[in-house]
Amino acid sequence: MATPAQAAISQQPMIGHHPGCNPTVYTLQRDGIEVQITDAGASLYRLRVPDAQGQPDDILCAPRLAEHFVANPAYMGATVGRYANRIAGARFTLDGTEHSLVANEGDNQLHGGEGWHRQLWQADILDTDSGPSLKFTYRSVAGEGGFPGTVVARVRYSLLADRTLQIAYYAETDAPTVVNMTNHAYFNLHGAHYQGLRGHHMRIPARQITETGPGNLPTGRLLDVAGTPFDLRQAQDVGMVVEGQPEALQATQGYDHNYVFTTENTEQLLDMAIAHSTLTGRTLRISSTQPGMQFYTGNFMGGQPGPEPDRPYDNHQAFCCEPQHFPDTPNQPGFPTCVITPDRPYRQTLVYRFGVED
Repeated sequence: MATPAQAAISQQPMIGHHPGCNPTVYTLQRDGIEVQITDAGASLYRLRVPDAQGQPDDILCAPRLAEHFVANPAYMGATVGRYANRIAGARFTLDGTEHSLVANEGDNQLHGGEGWHRQLWQADILDTDSGPSLKFTYRSVAGEGGFPGTVVARVRYSLLADRTLQIAYYAETDAPTVVNMTNHAYFNLHGAHYQGLRGHHMRIPARQITETGPGNLPTGRLLDVAGTPFDLRQAQDVGMVVEGQPEALQATQGYDHNYVFTTENTEQLLDMAIAHSTLTGRTLRISSTQPGMQFYTGNFMGGQPGPEPDRPYDNHQAFCCEPQHFPDTPNQPGFPTCVITPDRPYRQTLVYRFGVED
């Protein structure tokens, strides 16, 4: 007999075909929210949320066919690891030993190189009193991507009351290493796919970003946002800002910057972003225990397959809010540490809250 959790979660094969990989899609429903999650990269696949008139629509930009989703070069909806964001020179030193990583963005590493987003994770349906929940597990052996230590990573998705999706991250290791996990969902709160970002009002209550230099790598300094296009402490239509091409955003062709919320590790949930679609009334509130959040406006998503396989996305048709440790933390001693040990595992929480607003 199926448990209540199993009865509340359906599953089916992902459409399409990828040789040697047959992803499964799991569907969770509650309070008018329907979220689909796949074991391919422990990824968000679809997310149907009602608008101000109660009409649901998918607010995730992502491919639909297995042959596109498993490759997923834009990390759409994926769990990113072992280290989210960039590591300069694809190398770092830990306890006196230099570790050379797989470079996949010029001389640097981005999002763990080959990364966890390309792996098929083990899925388990959980019995909980709080709502439908899925746990995904992946074992990353020592040396994978060049990283030390064998890491067992777990990602737990829970659809909670009040239209809340919680993602809990946990990782344990048999040797000191670095870990930085996030979700790389591409959101468009207008709902209908292939629309631009104009009409998305974004508020990010952070007064600093990590300053960047060549390669969008941090310099180690923090930059006050006041008086710059990075100041989103009052909500701005980020689609219009990006279209205006201010000089500060030209090198990255839009936002692709890490906002600083704390310079110390914390277990406290921090409010990081509020997004609002003026077309549909949908709102998305993001909070996390992470010290930073990368805000990205889909500057290079053009050409990626969407729900219509023969119609690729254009640039700037979605935004990403990726709570995480700061970029290049393994090479920046002044940033909050991302080192975990057998006695100090990795724990972080990410919360999405969906709503409507006139």
